[in-house]
Amino acid sequence: MPRVCATGALVKVCYQAMGDYIFVEDLVADGNPVSVNWRIPSAGRSGQCITSLGKGASAFCNKNFPEHTTIVFTDNSASLKLQTTT
Repeated sequence: MPRVCATGALVKVCYQAMGDYIFVEDLVADGNPVSVNWRIPSAGRSGQCITSLGKGASAFCNKNFPEHTTIVFTDNSASLKLQTTT
């Protein structure tokens, strides 16, 4: 299944609509975890997907988002933004 992705200064995020998977990859070998914030404006839902697996490793979060809604992904450094529809 295709994924839509965006890359920021510290983290890469990909979203796969089939299964509502969020993939988060740490891009910096600094020993710190990275996170991606997600938000569904129309539903008032939000959350985070976090990884502490280290540089180059991807972790995933499996969600259950409403169909045909917009999801906005951002990181804490404001260097990443991805908007897609389920």
